[in-house]
Amino acid sequence: MAKLPAIGIKIKPPTSAKLLVNARVQARPKCITKLIKAAIKKVEAFTEYKIFVISLSAFQLGYLKSVFRL
Repeated sequence: MAKLPAIGIKIKPPTSAKLLVNARVQARPKCITKLIKAAIKKVEAFTEYKIFVISLSAFQLGYLKSVFRL
């Protein structure tokens, strides 16, 4: 059990967590997927926790098509 020194509260380490990353970036989906996987590996190494990815998706939006023309 960890103890927060500033306020003296004992806390238990978390047993699970959920994370949703929603970002619009200008990059290929394959690059984004590689970056996320690399970040997960770094967090695992730093924290000594094992991270299980249930779902990971990256996609590129299609080109916009104008409905009306001026």
